[in-house]
Amino acid sequence: MTIKSLFLASSSVLVLSAVGALADNNKANLQQLGEANSALINQSAASNSSVGFEGQLDAALQTGNENKLTVTQTGDSNRVGSQTGQARLTQTGNENTATVTQTRSPTQNNVGNVVTVLTQAGDNHVATIDQNSIVGRNYANIRQSNAGAGTDGNVASVSQTNAGTLRNEVSQGAVSAGGIDQTGQRNNATVVQNGEGLQLRLLKQEGDDNAATIRMTGVSNGEPALSASGASGMSRATSKEILQTGAGNATDLDIAGERNAYGVTQTGDDNRATGIMVTGNDNSVGVGQFGDRNDIDLSAVTGDRNSTGFLQDGNDNFGSVNLTGDDNGSLVSQFGNSNEGYIVVGGSGNTTTVAQDGFFNTGTANVDGFGNETSVTQLGTGNTGTANVDGSSNQTAVLQDGLFNTGTANVDGNANNTTTDQTGLSNTGTATVDGDSNTTTVAQIGQFNSGTATVGGSGNETTVDQDGLNNTGRANVDGDSNTTIVLQDGQFNSGTATVKESGNTTTVDQTGLNNTGTANVDGFANTTTVAQIGQFNSGTATVNGSANTTTVDQDGFRNAATALVTGDSNTLNATMEGDFNRLQMDQNGSANTMTVGITGNRNNYTSPTFFGLPLNAPSSPAFSGDALTASGGVLGKGDLFQSGNANTMTLTVEGDLNSFAMSQTGGSTIIGSISGNFNQAVVTQAGLVGGNMADFSQTGNGNNIGIMQ
Repeated sequence: MTIKSLFLASSSVLVLSAVGALADNNKANLQQLGEANSALINQSAASNSSVGFEGQLDAALQTGNENKLTVTQTGDSNRVGSQTGQARLTQTGNENTATVTQTRSPTQNNVGNVVTVLTQAGDNHVATIDQNSIVGRNYANIRQSNAGAGTDGNVASVSQTNAGTLRNEVSQGAVSAGGIDQTGQRNNATVVQNGEGLQLRLLKQEGDDNAATIRMTGVSNGEPALSASGASGMSRATSKEILQTGAGNATDLDIAGERNAYGVTQTGDDNRATGIMVTGNDNSVGVGQFGDRNDIDLSAVTGDRNSTGFLQDGNDNFGSVNLTGDDNGSLVSQFGNSNEGYIVVGGSGNTTTVAQDGFFNTGTANVDGFGNETSVTQLGTGNTGTANVDGSSNQTAVLQDGLFNTGTANVDGNANNTTTDQTGLSNTGTATVDGDSNTTTVAQIGQFNSGTATVGGSGNETTVDQDGLNNTGRANVDGDSNTTIVLQDGQFNSGTATVKESGNTTTVDQTGLNNTGTANVDGFANTTTVAQIGQFNSGTATVNGSANTTTVDQDGFRNAATALVTGDSNTLNATMEGDFNRLQMDQNGSANTMTVGITGNRNNYTSPTFFGLPLNAPSSPAFSGDALTASGGVLGKGDLFQSGNANTMTLTVEGDLNSFAMSQTGGSTIIGSISGNFNQAVVTQAGLVGGNMADFSQTGNGNNIGIMQ
C-alpha cells in the first residue's frame, strides 16, 4: 500500500502516478493553494485505490483561480473521496477545471467506481466525471456554487456506462444533499448514463439561465417512483428529481429502455423542458413547471404502457407530447393564462388528458387507434379545445366551463363515444362523427351557445342538448338507422335536425319561450318529431320520402306549427294544446295519413304581431257565412292540405273560436270533429279517382262549416 499526502503553495504542477500490477491499495491526498496550479493523480492498472483518506475533509483541495485537477483511475474498486462523504475533491476560486476518469476492470468484485463529492465554489468552473464499469456500480456527485461576484456560471458533466446489471448513480452521499447542485448564473449540467438501475437523485440548479441535459439508456432507471398509471404523478414531479429554480432554466431529458421513471421540477420564469424523448416500455416522465412563460417542446414517447405528465402552473405555458404505442397514459394539465396543450397519440388502449384552467387556452388531442380514452378539459375564457380521433371503440370528451370557448370533437371510426360538453356564455361546441354505431353528444348550459353534431354512418346515436338562452343547436345526420335528438330548455333557442337516408329516428324537443324547432328529413321509413312546450314557439317539420312518420307537438300559446311532407304512405301527426296557436300542414303524395288534434281557444289566430305579441285584439274566426262559402276566398286560417290519392285527414278540435280549413285533391277522406262554440271550418275536396268522402261533426253553439266537393 502506498500513501501520499502533499501540500503545495503558489503556482505548481504536480503529477502523482501509481502504475503496475502490484500497486494496489494506493491512497493519495492533495492540497494546492494559489493560482494557475495543475495536478494529475493517476492510479492506473491498480485496484482498491483512492484519492482521499477515510475521515479527512479534503481528498484533494485546490484554492485559487485557474487551477486544474485531473484524476485517472483504472482497475477495481477505485474511489475518489471517502465512504462517509467527508473526504471530497474541492476547488475554490474562479475558472477551475476538475476531471475524473474511472474505468473498472471486469473482475468478480461488485464494488465499482465512486466519486463521493466533487465540490467547486466560485465562478466559471468546469467539472467532468467519466465512469465506465463492466460489472460494478458507478457513483458520482458534483456540487457547484457561484458566490455571486461573477456573471458566468459553472458547467458540470457526468457520463456513466455500466455493461453489467448493477446501477449507475448520480446521487446524495451521507453528508451531501444531492448529486450535481449548481447555484449561480448561466450554469450548465449534463448527465449521460448507460446500464441498468440508473439513478439521478437531484441535479438541482438555482440561479439564472441554467441548462440541464440528461441522457439515460437502460432498464429500471430511477427505480420507478412516478406512478405509471397516474400520468406521472399528475405531475408535480420530484421522484428522482432534476430541480431548477430561477429564470431561463432548460431541461433536456432523453430516456431509452424499460421501466424507467423520472421527475423534473422547474420553478421560476422562462423555464423550458425541451426535447423530452422516451423510447421503450413502462416508462414515466413527469415534469411539472411553476412560473411564467414555461415551455415544454415536442416530447416524443414511443413504446407501451408509458406514463407521461406535464403540469404547468403559471402564464403563457405551452405543452406538447407525441405518444406512439399502446396502453399509454398522457396528461397535459395547465393552470394559468394563454396556455397551449397538445397531445398526439398513435396506438390502442391509451388514456389522454388535456386539462387547462385560465384564459385563451388551446388544448388539442389527436388520437389514432382503438379503445382510447381522450379528454380535453378547459376552465376559463376564450379557450379552444379540440379532440381528433381516428379509430374504433374510442371514448372522447371535450369539456369546457367558461365564456367564449370553442370545443370540437372529430371522430372517424365505429362504436365511438364522443361528448362535447360546455357550460357558460357564447360557447361553440361541435362534434363531427363519421362511422357506424357511434354515440355522440353535444351538451351546453348557458347563453348564446352554438352546438352542432354532424354524423355520417349508420346505427349512430346523436344528441345536441342545450339549457339556457339564445342557443343554437344543430344535428346533421347522413346514414341509416340513426337516432338523433336536439333538446333545448330556455328562451330564444333555435334547434334544427337534418337527417338523410332511411330508418332514422329524429327528435327536436324544446321547452321555453320564443324557440324555433326544425326537422328536415330526406329518406324512407323515418320517424320525425318536433315537440315544443312554452310560448311563442315555432315548430317546422319538412319530410321528403315514403313510409315516414312525422309528428309536430306543441303545448302552450301563441305557438306556430308547420309541416311539409312529400312522398307516399307517410303519416303526419300534429297536436296542439293552448290558445292563439297557428297550424299549417301539407302532404303531397298518395296513401298518406294526416291526424290533427287541437285543444284550446282562438287557434289559427292571424293578427299581426310585434316581437311575438298581437297588435290587434284576439280575433279568430274570420271565414263566416257557411265558412265563407266553403272558402272561395282561397282558404286561409289554419290550412291543412293533402295532394294525391287515397289520403286520409282527421281533425279533432276542442275549444272555442277556432278556425280551420281542410283541402284535398284526389280520391281521399276527411274526418272532422269540433266541440265548442263559434268555431269555423272549411272542407274542400277535388278529384275523381276513387271518389272523395267528408265526415264532419260540430258540437256547440254558433259554429259554422262549409263543405265543397
